[in-house]
Amino acid sequence: MASVATPPVTDTQGMNYLVSLPRRIVTTWVPLTVFLIVLLFPFYWMVITSLKPDDELLSREGNPFWVHHPTFAHIHKLLFETSYPEWLWNTMLVSVISIGYLLGPVYVLIAIPIASIAATLVDVVLHGRDPAEEEAPAVLFPGTGEAKG
Repeated sequence: MASVATPPVTDTQGMNYLVSLPRRIVTTWVPLTVFLIVLLFPFYWMVITSLKPDDELLSREGNPFWVHHPTFAHIHKLLFETSYPEWLWNTMLVSVISIGYLLGPVYVLIAIPIASIAATLVDVVLHGRDPAEEEAPAVLFPGTGEAKG
């Protein structure tokens, strides 16, 4: 059997459908705008809901998409009258520990140099010490301490 060679397919149109402005608007900008509105609307709703006073939250009059008399009372109550900061701390602690277990030795290899740099910066900036002039602890480097006799 003889194989039949097929001619290569060449795409002659490419991105030419985006050349005219109306087509570009309809095929690119309208879907992108709809996507962004759908994506960002929940965040907008959370922010305006947190800034509305109670009577404005429960009222069916007026525009529900705008805050007429903003207040920080709900945010104050959340941060200072509930256990939310403790819950947030617990969440952060669990997530950091989980990442530590997930990364394992890689996490330790990254954390040790960062801790060393942080300790050196604390010595230099806060205590005014020069690390080059400090004596090395004899526990870490036995040959540098005084000889016991």
